[in-house]
Amino acid sequence: MAQYKSSYTPQTEMPEPVSAYIFGLCRLPTLPEQEFAESNHGDSRYLQDWANDLAVEGIARRGEPAFTPGAIIVKEKYVPAPSTAGFELAALGFMIKREPGFAPSHGDWEYAYWEPQLGVVSTTEQSSYCAGCHVGAAETDSIYVDGLKP
Repeated sequence: MAQYKSSYTPQTEMPEPVSAYIFGLCRLPTLPEQEFAESNHGDSRYLQDWANDLAVEGIARRGEPAFTPGAIIVKEKYVPAPSTAGFELAALGFMIKREPGFAPSHGDWEYAYWEPQLGVVSTTEQSSYCAGCHVGAAETDSIYVDGLKP
């Protein structure tokens, strides 16, 4: 799964702490995840984004003009590792910019999600679910990046 790390650029030096809300945006939480989110330990979630060269260029342009087809962003979701002071990969979210006309209602982005228990989920429903949030960043070609205005 981590093959992208050899050629993609991390967008932060280390995973950054985020709220349970932000962490859970790529899909609805399961009952155990919801219970964890409401527990004393539920605030320990981290994200780190990776971008290939085409996505780095699009981010630098602030999404204007739109990202080039082939741009890929990978969002790593981490939780504290139970037996160490480090992190444990919990899930990955993927965005792949496709050719114009691929999915106009989604900004021509394809979305997929991976977690250990599910494997890769790359369905029309998953893309629609992800696009439902990213449509709020239509002015920046569906990308939420610090400093970009959606």
